[in-house]
Amino acid sequence: MEKLNKLEIAGLIILAIAGILFLTDKFLKVEFLIPVMEFKEIFLYSGIAIWAIGLMQKESVKRKNSIGNKNG
Repeated sequence: MEKLNKLEIAGLIILAIAGILFLTDKFLKVEFLIPVMEFKEIFLYSGIAIWAIGLMQKESVKRKNSIGNKNG
């Protein structure tokens, strides 16, 4: 398994936070998290976007390295 870059790690952390918020909203009713629950979908979509950007960067570097190996 390849090493994750910083954007992928940040995206996965935000996705984990969104997942915890979704589970908390579904199974537990925590009063002090009610204002944060409004933003759980924003956390989810931004986490997916950040993770995808990090993945695209890694694939771009991998593609450049494979093209460089074929030519040189």
